[in-house]
Amino acid sequence: MKGEAVSLRRARHHLSIYLFLLPCALFIGTFMYYPVINGLYHSFFTWNGGDVERPIGLQNYRRLFIEDPQFWSAFSNAFYFGCANILKMAPSIVAAVCLHRVKNERTRFFYRVGFVVPMIVSQMVVLLLWKAFYEPTNGVLNVLLRESGLMSLLVRISLAVHSYHGPGCDFGLMTWLGNLFVQGQDPAWLGSPKFMFIAVILWGFPWVGSFGVLMYLACLDSIGKEIYEAAEVDGADWFHKFRHIEMPLILRQIRIMMLLVIMGSINDVGTMMILGGLNGGPGGVVDVPALFMFREAFQSQRMGYACGIGVVLFLIILVMTKLNEWLVKPAD
Repeated sequence: MKGEAVSLRRARHHLSIYLFLLPCALFIGTFMYYPVINGLYHSFFTWNGGDVERPIGLQNYRRLFIEDPQFWSAFSNAFYFGCANILKMAPSIVAAVCLHRVKNERTRFFYRVGFVVPMIVSQMVVLLLWKAFYEPTNGVLNVLLRESGLMSLLVRISLAVHSYHGPGCDFGLMTWLGNLFVQGQDPAWLGSPKFMFIAVILWGFPWVGSFGVLMYLACLDSIGKEIYEAAEVDGADWFHKFRHIEMPLILRQIRIMMLLVIMGSINDVGTMMILGGLNGGPGGVVDVPALFMFREAFQSQRMGYACGIGVVLFLIILVMTKLNEWLVKPAD
């Protein structure tokens, strides 16, 4: 439906409506547009957030793109975490499909409630619990590995890989695997660079996100029973139903979740700060762009440089948002 142009004379008759919209416009302008404009303005300054404010042109951007490898290292970490988080979407899809196929309504309601309840718990609480799980001496993860015998198995695998390639062989991934687990040493999941990356990817296991499950399930519930009945008449089994009926229906939601996951990996400050600290773990192994920006702003007091980082991240997220709109645009 095409909008109709409203003349100034006609708008006067609806003045009360525009007055009601004014507080909302003021709040949006103050808390959304002003910070963006202010950050863009100060990205061209040496600024400490207070009295020091000196214009330097494009030097912040030059330093960011050319002279500061730490930002690109953080960006590469975000890329790897984004790829891992995309793979971690699979359990949510499987859980939604399995829940959709439950025939008993009471059982389905019970499982729905089970997926909704974890959304009440703050992610910070969950992260703190996982941080306790990763404790090297008495943490749940190391205790489970020791008591189940998996620790000994992992040590034997590392020794086998190490002896196969030899101590002087540098074979990238195989060398890393050969030196991963050592006899008599409990893994310091959050204190060692070689384990920190694994710990950040591992947290949240089995990676069944409540939001993703409920979003996929809402789409799956719109499938009519007659479609399944027709598929069964044609001899379709459970896999063909998933491939030809269910997967195409939730593909748009999967694309949306994929972009949200990638954007979240770029902007994820809380997870990296709680698990790895302000420096992004030992040696900055889990540093991400948003955490790097936070550190430059509030630890190093380089607010102008942090504003430049924020502008770059804003442009990247803007491009990804437009990509999101293109992916979910309905076909003509």
